[in-house]
Amino acid sequence: MSDAGYDAARIHDILRGSRLFGQVDDAALSQLVARLKLVRKAAGEVVYREREPSGSP
Repeated sequence: MSDAGYDAARIHDILRGSRLFGQVDDAALSQLVARLKLVRKAAGEVVYREREPSGSP
């Protein structure tokens, strides 16, 4: 990821501390972090609306 504000080690640690990703092995978690895309949103900006289809393939 090429954003100056992105710290892969910090993101890895945050995910490691979560219930969802806490049990994922380090190699898989590192691969996930490497694929993340940083998206900045303004305060109050809608990220997702219930029942709308996602933009993912």
